This record gives sequence, C-alpha cells and structure tokens, in this order.
Amino acid sequence: MSPEFSIADRSTWPEVLTLDQIAAIYRRKPSGLMRACTDGTFVPAPFLKRPLRWRKTSVLRHLDSSAPMRVVA
Repeated sequence: MSPEFSIADRSTWPEVLTLDQIAAIYRRKPSGLMRACTDGTFVPAPFLKRPLRWRKTSVLRHLDSSAPMRVVA
C-alpha cells in the first residue's frame, strides 16, 4: 500500500501526478491550471493532455531549479 499523498513529503508523491495533486503542490485552483495548460503558459507542461498528468521528475526539477517559478494567474 502506498503512503497517502502529502504536499510536504515528496516521497509520498506518485510517479505520475494528477491535476488535483499539482494544484495542491503549486497552491492553485485546478480550473486556473487547466486554463494555463490550454494556453501553454504553465511550466512544467503536462506530458499527457487528456487527462492532464505530470511526471514527478519534471515537477521536482522545476521546483528545485534556481529559476523563479513561472505562474500565470
């Protein structure tokens, strides 16, 4: 059994993250994320469009990067 998803503990994040999980990590509303993904302005971009899915490695790389987070409201 896998541990329950926790924003604070990256080891609980699954290898493929859902829209709701990404919204929690980036503290955004799912509807705003969907719009930003449709516009192509959200980084990191999802690897799967329907349903929206992100790879854990891409999200971690983005969060750990020294570049400022690019978030569109």
